[in-house]
Amino acid sequence: MPPVYETLLLNTAVPQIQAAQTGDSYVMVVNATTPALRITQTGTGNAISVEDEANPDATPFVVSAAGDVGIGTNAPAVKLDVNGDARVGGTSVSQSLLTIGGSSTSAAINLRGALGSAYAWQISSNSFIGSALEFTRSTAVGGTTFSSPSMLLTSTGTLNIVGAGTAGSTQAISFNGSTPVDTLVTTSTGVGIGAPSPAYKLEVNGGASDAMSLFNSTNANGAHLRFAASGTVKSFIGGAPGFLGSGTADDLGIRAVGSVLFATNGSSVDMTLDTSGNLGLGVTPSAWDAAGAGGPVLQIQRALLFGANTETRLIHNAYYGTGDFRYIASGVAATNYQQASGQHRWFTAPSGTANDPITFTQAMTLDASGNWLLGKTSAGATGGVEIIPNVSSLSFGRLYLNSGYGAAANSIVFAYAGTSVGIIQQGTASTSYFTNGSAGSGLVGVDANTLGFNTGGTERARITSGGDLQIANGNLVMSTSGKGIDFAATAGPTNGTMTSELLNDYEEGTWTPTDQSGAGLTFTVDYATYTKVGRAVSIQGSITYPSTASGLTALFGGFPFTAANSIQMSVIYSDASVASFTYLSGNTSNVFPLIPGANVTNATLSGKIVIFAGTYFV
Repeated sequence: MPPVYETLLLNTAVPQIQAAQTGDSYVMVVNATTPALRITQTGTGNAISVEDEANPDATPFVVSAAGDVGIGTNAPAVKLDVNGDARVGGTSVSQSLLTIGGSSTSAAINLRGALGSAYAWQISSNSFIGSALEFTRSTAVGGTTFSSPSMLLTSTGTLNIVGAGTAGSTQAISFNGSTPVDTLVTTSTGVGIGAPSPAYKLEVNGGASDAMSLFNSTNANGAHLRFAASGTVKSFIGGAPGFLGSGTADDLGIRAVGSVLFATNGSSVDMTLDTSGNLGLGVTPSAWDAAGAGGPVLQIQRALLFGANTETRLIHNAYYGTGDFRYIASGVAATNYQQASGQHRWFTAPSGTANDPITFTQAMTLDASGNWLLGKTSAGATGGVEIIPNVSSLSFGRLYLNSGYGAAANSIVFAYAGTSVGIIQQGTASTSYFTNGSAGSGLVGVDANTLGFNTGGTERARITSGGDLQIANGNLVMSTSGKGIDFAATAGPTNGTMTSELLNDYEEGTWTPTDQSGAGLTFTVDYATYTKVGRAVSIQGSITYPSTASGLTALFGGFPFTAANSIQMSVIYSDASVASFTYLSGNTSNVFPLIPGANVTNATLSGKIVIFAGTYFV
């Protein structure tokens, strides 16, 4: 059978190449350096149009005169215009690596991990979600059903990312570095920077670096952070002028709608700065009225420190609120120390009920002049006690008691173990006295110019306005040997050297003269007395010699004190023709009765009365 050849029809309305019989294909073989097929369209129609049996075909393959390629459309609007699905790889749709398809409401790109595997990801558009672009994982690895969007890019430019929940991972976004601290992840829990599994909404792990983050701003106020609750900003921290209206970018500012709380360990608050500016250490500040008081307060437990332009206060168990001071706690007394107007003031109050008003009593004052006032608020006022360091008219200090009452109104009591041992007390409206605790014993101000000394209610001595010491009854007794009256104010001799001005002894007494001749005589002593004033001893006596024929030189002694030097004494005896002088031997206290020119023997004085007197020094 001879071969059948295709027919080229050129004289028809549309030039055609027709196959000779059904099933024939067209083969064009060209071996040239120029295009095998060149079609030039100089009109407005498509350069190439490939159709199915329908003519005209609604979904042809065309190349327009402008060079645009249309697949499934006879009017391509772009360089490649595809009307329908597309696939890449594989021998069928189910085997392709990538398929592109869509409908009147959405378009989708499906991706596989390998040829023949099920789809893993789908990228689609969704006109029902604001014309959003969706990136969706399969509900199971290798599945064909897709979950809610894992990533949604909305028409307004918002990118929403959620965890896919597959392959054991909850990370929605993960940027992995060489080490865990180089990662950035987002999970259903939060965002992790350097933390692959964040436990909080934002967790940052800087590793060995101590600079965890930087918040930078080119604004002159510096950068700051704001923290909100339910959309309302509640607190700030950062550059102070950005939210405080004062300071510079170098200043750290902290601001809160409510109080600023500080804690060190655990959840217990260690310090509170409340909205009135009051600072509490270890306690929430009591309701201190900063505006009414003139400034904020620092509170530590029940102790408060307050400072203002005009005063400073240290207070215990009291706070200023609603126009007056009030108790912090019940059953505890309150105190209030104030510095103001150059004065120090101490106030006290008994215990009361928490939050009740307090009535303070000004118990003590140190005024601007240095006067210490007890139970009174001004110097010179009636009542209380004043300690005045310097009275200008007197140029010395004083303790000033001014009760305004009569006798026995003012007193100072000294006590030991609860028992009074001394009292300085007002006696009458014009006198006062000091006692040892027994009534009527001690110093008594007799009048404005006289000081008296009383015992048992009786005046014993006084010092007059002229400086005289008067002893009403009793003696002036020197209780220590060697002590006496010092006449130091007396001028010394005009010729000589003064060795002492102390009169330290006075005595009176009797003594017994004894025979010192060696004859063993016993005298009859009529009297023998002495008086000692300081170093001077005056003796006098009368003795009777026994009958004796002893020719020994008469010598008697036994004086009360040993003489320091030898002196003469006067001796008179009965039947003596002349007065005689005796010689007192120093350091022996023996007397030699003498007649001018001769000694006197015992026989001469036999039965005689010897009277003697003299003064010597010890």
